[in-house]
Amino acid sequence: MQSPLWPRAVGDKLRQKTEGSAQHLKDDYSYLLTMNKQLYELYTEAVGTLMNEIVIAESREAIMQTTRMGKLTFLAFLFLPLSFTTSFFGANLQELGGDKDTLSIWVWSLVSVPLLLCAILFYTLDILQKWRGFKVYVYGI
Repeated sequence: MQSPLWPRAVGDKLRQKTEGSAQHLKDDYSYLLTMNKQLYELYTEAVGTLMNEIVIAESREAIMQTTRMGKLTFLAFLFLPLSFTTSFFGANLQELGGDKDTLSIWVWSLVSVPLLLCAILFYTLDILQKWRGFKVYVYGI
């Protein structure tokens, strides 16, 4: 139903021309609507792909950070026992100018080396336990 205020073509020739123009406008609108839907789908997929790439990049960065933290943990396992024994004995050793009643540096070595070996053993056991858990998870062993 058309509005009575809407302009109308007078005569068959003009009516055909206006109906042809209206049909071209409808066709153009349909084409633009189809192109708009295709662009929407394309950009939606592109945004999803970009988000996946960002997630992958963040995962790689997290893996690298975890590797660095593992190296730092290993260094802490090495230096903590040595730091403890050096702070415990202090500089009161005969070789460093202490009295004859002070301990020798060999005593520090005899305490530090086994303590360091125990720390390395605990670290190795922890890694082996994680490896066994990984094998159970992957292989079901």
